[in-house]
Amino acid sequence: MIGSLFGPGTIWVSGYVTDKNGPLKDALLTFENTENSWLANTTTDMNGRYSMKKTYGFHQKITVAKAGYRTLSQEIIFEPLTNEQNFTLTREGQYSVPLTFSTAIFALISGIIIFSLDPSRRRK
Repeated sequence: MIGSLFGPGTIWVSGYVTDKNGPLKDALLTFENTENSWLANTTTDMNGRYSMKKTYGFHQKITVAKAGYRTLSQEIIFEPLTNEQNFTLTREGQYSVPLTFSTAIFALISGIIIFSLDPSRRRK
């Protein structure tokens, strides 16, 4: 591991924080070096962009938070020097379930079955 041979190492990390509608302004990113408990914060600009320069340690736990959104935490092992890392937040109370072909078919068949079993739809 580079970090253990040559000290904690220095990385630069930049990227975007978005939601399903686009960039998120004023999201708070906390970088925590899991090897030596070094901590730093930054926020996103009006375009959802952030930049963290000279973050120490390749192994980072990054927490992204914004009021009204579910907090996101990820542990990432970065490369030395420059890195790009983007994050997508989900509003509180919303769940992000990927729609696949099989889930769409399942939902369609379930709807047909429920509709056909509805007693008010039966002919008299």
